[in-house]
Amino acid sequence: MTKISIALPVYNGANFIKEAIESILIQDYKDFELVIVDNASKDDTFAIADSFAQKDNRVKLFSFEEHLGQVDNVNRAARMCTNEWIHFFCHDDIMLQGCIKNVVETIEK
Repeated sequence: MTKISIALPVYNGANFIKEAIESILIQDYKDFELVIVDNASKDDTFAIADSFAQKDNRVKLFSFEEHLGQVDNVNRAARMCTNEWIHFFCHDDIMLQGCIKNVVETIEK
């Protein structure tokens, strides 16, 4: 079975990140890690993400004090992932049900 990482780099995403994380965690495909990389946010992003990390061991949360640009934080998020395949996701997106399953099925073909 293919293992996949969901990389979610974020900076000041408190306004939407809760809904984004919830949409990932309720997926019907469960064998994934969610790697959230906080880019020195100045809002409640870390606290919101941490509340999920405390409840679900698939959530890996990393926080950095040094703010990098968006591209550098995306690359940093990719480096934090432990699986061969990475699906990038934004803090202000909602993942439709079946998304991860469809990605994995496509990879396995």
